[in-house]
Amino acid sequence: MPICAFGWLVTPISWALTGRIWLYNIGWMFVLGAARVAKSIALVTHALRPAANLR
Repeated sequence: MPICAFGWLVTPISWALTGRIWLYNIGWMFVLGAARVAKSIALVTHALRPAANLR
């Protein structure tokens, strides 16, 4: 993000906006991480199906 705040190759944005973008991204990281954990728990606790053919 400092690239945007300093204006390297792009129009510079304020440090306040840079901080808000960081907070937004970190918030979504936690939301997606929680969804991933919930899906993993559901997968692990799901009963296994018996094998069709054991030869």
